[in-house]
Amino acid sequence: VLGDPNLIRPGQELIIPGENLPPPTPTPTVPFEPPTPAFTPIGGPEHTPTPTIPPAFQGKEGVYIEAVMNPGEPGREAILIRNTTKELHDLAGWKLETDLGHRYIFPDLLLWPQGIVVVYTGSGTNTPTELYWGLDGPILAGASELRLYDRAGELVSSYSLR
Repeated sequence: VLGDPNLIRPGQELIIPGENLPPPTPTPTVPFEPPTPAFTPIGGPEHTPTPTIPPAFQGKEGVYIEAVMNPGEPGREAILIRNTTKELHDLAGWKLETDLGHRYIFPDLLLWPQGIVVVYTGSGTNTPTELYWGLDGPILAGASELRLYDRAGELVSSYSLR
């Protein structure tokens, strides 16, 4: 590569053919100003959504039951638990209970800040984001309330299934 005659080296003159080309015309430049975004709410300001979590759902410790997914569907029925805080929560010993008496006790699990964990009512292998209750069938379609308790037994969050 060092001896390649087609390479341009420092100090060499580059000649571009085209003797009859007009001289370059200076192009005026204007300082760039990005456009100002315009926001027009659809349906008026009373319909502009504000994403907030109602205080009743936030939970005592910033951890709450956010959703119940696929109630009554074997293998798909699940509960979504969310941590809305900037703190790490150790859920070991916390409990999920239905009003019908079903109880799940959390294993050693760290719920990261702004994190979620999904608890499936069926069987499977636990991961850091998915836990399995190990029940033979779905239970949430018949329940009317789901409650989350901390390891001291204090109610942290409740979720109405009706």
